[in-house]
Amino acid sequence: MYFTMRQFYLSSMLDLPMPDYCTTRYTRNDGRRGLRIQTNDVLRGLDAFIVDSRDKKRRDYRFIQVREGSFKPFELEQDFPGFEGVFDNYDYEGGKQITLKNTSHYQFDRDIADQEEFLEYSLTIKANVWQHYTPHQIENSDYEYDYFIEMDPGELGYRAFLLNAQFQGSFDAYGWWETTSEVQFADIDHDPFEDCEGINCYGTLV
Repeated sequence: MYFTMRQFYLSSMLDLPMPDYCTTRYTRNDGRRGLRIQTNDVLRGLDAFIVDSRDKKRRDYRFIQVREGSFKPFELEQDFPGFEGVFDNYDYEGGKQITLKNTSHYQFDRDIADQEEFLEYSLTIKANVWQHYTPHQIENSDYEYDYFIEMDPGELGYRAFLLNAQFQGSFDAYGWWETTSEVQFADIDHDPFEDCEGINCYGTLV
C-alpha cells in the first residue's frame, strides 16, 4: 500500500503517466463467469485470488467474525482442514459484551438499538482463506498483456475471485503500483436474501 501511495503521489505531483489498463467482468453463455485484464503497460506481476464462503447463508468472507452469543473463543464455525484442535486449550472466560452505540453502524443508523442495549458476543473463526491462482494468458491479442481467469461456482459456499496487478512506477524503481479488479462471483445468483424494506431489513450482529 505504501509503495502504491508513493507512486500515486509522485505521478500526480510530477504529471507522470499512471497505469493504463482495463479489467472486465463477464459471463459466458454456459454461465461460467470470469475476469479479464488488458494493458500495454509493462506488468511487474499479475496474480489471482479465490475464496469460498463457509456456506450459502450469506456472502461473508471474513476470517474472524464477532458473533452474537456466548461461544468458545475462536471456535471454528465449521470444520476446516488444518485448524483441528488449534484452540482447544484456550482459556474460556465467557462471552464479552458490546453496546451497539459503539459500532460504526450506529453512527449512521440510530434506529438499530437503544443506546444502553448490550449484546454478548464472541470471536469465531470463519477460516475464509484467499488462495493464490495463476491467470491464463490470451495469445495473439491486440494488447501486449492480456490475461483472464474463470471459475465454476463452489458447492460449499459463494465463490469469489479477483485479479491483482502490479505495474512498475514511472518515477523510479523504488516501489510499484498495485491495483485490484472488482470482485467477481462465480454464482449467477449470488444474493442469499430476499428483497426487504424498512424495519424488515434489520438483522442481528453477525
